[in-house]
Amino acid sequence: MTEGALPAASMIRRARRSDAEALSDFAVRLFRNTYSGDTAASDLESYIDEHFSTERQAAEIDDPSAAVFVAMAESDHWVCACRHALGR
Repeated sequence: MTEGALPAASMIRRARRSDAEALSDFAVRLFRNTYSGDTAASDLESYIDEHFSTERQAAEIDDPSAAVFVAMAESDHWVCACRHALGR
């Protein structure tokens, strides 16, 4: 597999409310890995608490003005997520 490419058996689907906790964990892990080296720990945790909670992820999934998608690979293991605002 090429680096950064999805496996051949992958698919993209709309996120479900039941994905909220896993999306939260995923977002927190990526944010910490990206910003922990140059951000004060208290600032990092404050931002994470405000933006990446399970409740916040569920609200974004439920938001009718946006669409949250997850990329799935091999059964039900998802590897990526994105949110798009829908035009009105």
